[in-house]
Amino acid sequence: MRTKLCFTILAIAIVGLFMGVSLAGEKMKGRTVKHHVKWEGVDVGDKEGHVVGVYENKGIQTVLAGRRSADGAILREIGILDLDTKAPSGSGSGYGDLTDRDGDKYYFTWKGKMTAPGRWEGTLAIVKGTGKYEGIRGNGTYVNYIAVPGEMYVDWEVELE
Repeated sequence: MRTKLCFTILAIAIVGLFMGVSLAGEKMKGRTVKHHVKWEGVDVGDKEGHVVGVYENKGIQTVLAGRRSADGAILREIGILDLDTKAPSGSGSGYGDLTDRDGDKYYFTWKGKMTAPGRWEGTLAIVKGTGKYEGIRGNGTYVNYIAVPGEMYVDWEVELE
C-alpha cells in the first residue's frame, strides 16, 4: 500500500514538472471575429486617397488550440492605420486586450501591412497577463480578412515563451 502511494506521488510530481515545462513553446491558435465601433480618418492631403486613421474594434475570440480558457474572450483593440485607399495599400499598428469569462486578461500588440485588397498580415506579441494569464508572453503571426467594410475576422497563431 505504501509503495503504491509513493508511486502515485512520484507520478503526480513528474506530470506536474512536464506540465510546467510544456508552457514554454506551447502554441495558441484561433480566430477572432471583430467589428469597428469607432473610426476617425483624416485625409493627409499629399495625394488623393491617403488617409491616417484611428480606430477601436470589439469582438470575440475562438481558441482552436492551446489555452482553451481564453475561448470566448472578449476583444477590445485600438490602432492607427496609414492607408492609400486608391492603391489599395497601407500599414498599421495597435494594442488590445482579451478578457475571459473570469475577468482575467491578456494584452497584445500588433503591426502589419495590407498584402491584398481586404487582407492584412503581420506580427503580434502577447505582452502581459492578469490572473491565470500572469506571466504570459508570446509572439506570433496573423492574417486579417475584411468581410465587408467594418466587419472582419483574424486567423492567428502565437507561440508562448
